[in-house]
Amino acid sequence: MYKIEEIINKIHCADCLEFMKDIPDKSVDLVIADTPYNISKKNNFATMERYNQYKGMDFGEWDKGFNQTAWLGVVFKKMKNPSSILIFNSWQNLKLISDELERLGLSTKRVLIIRKTNPMPVNRDRLFTNSFEFCLWATKEKGWTFNREGHFETGFFECKNNGITKHPTEKNIDVIKRLVKILSNKDDLVLDPFLGSGTTAVACKSLGRRYIGIEISPEYCEIARKRVNATPEPLFV
Repeated sequence: MYKIEEIINKIHCADCLEFMKDIPDKSVDLVIADTPYNISKKNNFATMERYNQYKGMDFGEWDKGFNQTAWLGVVFKKMKNPSSILIFNSWQNLKLISDELERLGLSTKRVLIIRKTNPMPVNRDRLFTNSFEFCLWATKEKGWTFNREGHFETGFFECKNNGITKHPTEKNIDVIKRLVKILSNKDDLVLDPFLGSGTTAVACKSLGRRYIGIEISPEYCEIARKRVNATPEPLFV
């Protein structure tokens, strides 16, 4: 079992299922997870390269065959009473994940919606554009942090598609920062078990939150570390 001070504010290149077992139980204030969606498939969208360098919907082998629920039982033990968890995923998987959250004793509060204002125009003459991303928000026990910024929070976020990025499913940094501000406080501990290119860690460092980032790919770990190192400490939060 790790001591928290040994692993916070670091990016760990590891399998999250194995690494999380050694994180102290009930130590995490907020979990942000952008798991593989299992939506990748071969396609002929080579012409889409000007909008998406990954040519449509084939993001790679890492986005195929992922178990959508096996990791949840492990992360549940690491969450404080109270705490929150955000899970980005495809609409096809939301019911499966929500059912497992409820089985574990978490309460699914809302489905948050992120609208891309410049969606990739795949099959635009035959289909509605794929403009939306979805995020489940669930809580553990009562008393979770919720720092309302306006008259009310709609759970609806708008942003531009990131375009050319280091990771095919990299989330918009402004959206992640907004969620971190609403659902955590200064010096809280945020866990991202699927860190990718490091957006959650960058958001946490810039907002004065502690973080634990886990990513299985050495390539993305290195990208994430460079992004975090280039992020200044906050002057105030």
